[in-house]
Amino acid sequence: MKKLLFLTASAAALATAGPALAQSQDSVIFQDGDDNAATVEQDGNENLSDVNQDGDNNTATVDQDTNPPGSESFSVPANTSDINQTGDYNTATVDQDNDNAAGSTNAVTINQNGDGTSALEANVADASQSGDGNTTTIDQGAAALATGNSNAATTSQSGRNNTIDLAQINDGASADVSQDGTGNTSTSSQGRNNAANTTTSQELFVVQTGTGNTSDVDQRGSENFASVNQTGNDNMSTINQPGFDNDIGDPVGLVSVGVNQIGDDNESTVTQSANFGLVTVDQIGNNLTSSVFQTGRANNSVADVDQSGTFNTSTITQTASPPPVGPGRQMTAEVTQGGTMNESVITQTNTLGAPPISNNLAMVNQSGSMNFSEISQDGHENTADVTQSGSNGDSLVDQTGDSHTATVTQTGSFDMSTVTQTGTGNTSTVTQGN
Repeated sequence: MKKLLFLTASAAALATAGPALAQSQDSVIFQDGDDNAATVEQDGNENLSDVNQDGDNNTATVDQDTNPPGSESFSVPANTSDINQTGDYNTATVDQDNDNAAGSTNAVTINQNGDGTSALEANVADASQSGDGNTTTIDQGAAALATGNSNAATTSQSGRNNTIDLAQINDGASADVSQDGTGNTSTSSQGRNNAANTTTSQELFVVQTGTGNTSDVDQRGSENFASVNQTGNDNMSTINQPGFDNDIGDPVGLVSVGVNQIGDDNESTVTQSANFGLVTVDQIGNNLTSSVFQTGRANNSVADVDQSGTFNTSTITQTASPPPVGPGRQMTAEVTQGGTMNESVITQTNTLGAPPISNNLAMVNQSGSMNFSEISQDGHENTADVTQSGSNGDSLVDQTGDSHTATVTQTGSFDMSTVTQTGTGNTSTVTQGN
């Protein structure tokens, strides 16, 4: 049996649909004007809710529950909720529960477009799903350039093979993404960096717990902040921030993590296109890998990776160029690894254009087994400090211009060290073991 509810409302109206058991239901609501509220409750399978609101200060709330006690079984145990809001200071909330073990997917789509100029006019989206194979899509302003300021989104999923796709194109947007389970995927996009409409000050927090989860973050514009925290096995995180004054980490006390992974088969890639930089990656345990690139002019750089046992690897590249040739700015890179297959490659540069700044510093601290480290620096106040401890050793330090220093300490087994320094401050100390 199918039940259809079709409502049209305007100005200061309240529309309510539900609840009913064991039947397929369609609810379609149109509201035009300000201060409207729509509430939809659906129990059962194959339900559809479609809420459309045009105006300011509207609220839409949808609650869909698949297979509640007493409901009959349907061939397609899936609910769908679509909310479309145009205007400012609107709120959309969706809660879907899918407890059919073999069930198909539930789907949430929230589209919000506004043209407000302050946080007081921001739109808010909140979606929560439990079960397997669910999909959440939240789009705040991506369809147009008049997108409002400071929109906020919160979305959470628990279960297996769920997907979150989040897009926010406005100044001051913030989002919290949470997934708990296996094989979940989160794709988050914030901001834009075209010259005429550059966005600033986005914040994104992603937390994933479980196995085989993937997070992909792309933040455009400037002064953005991203934090990804993954706990479990086979997780992967990618963060891309082309812009300036972007942070992955905690320069201003927002959180204590910038990518944090705990578990097996970890992997993390961060790409920033320089300017005010800063990256922190913290991986704990097993196949670990991290790559950080900071690139163009390398501005205020800094990268910090702290891994721990087993197959470690880390690559940090910091680069520079123009004016002839380079700034380089502050740089710094520190890697601390812990036992087994270690490797670390750090490359910094300046290419010897007259200061602006380049304080190069690179430290690596590896610990036991197949160690290898390669540090290349280029110009100004270079320093490099490599400490390896025990087993197959190897270390290459190549510094080129200005105030050099290199200290390498290796302790035990196949130690070997090559240090190359040219023009100005040189100093080199290598201590090896037995």
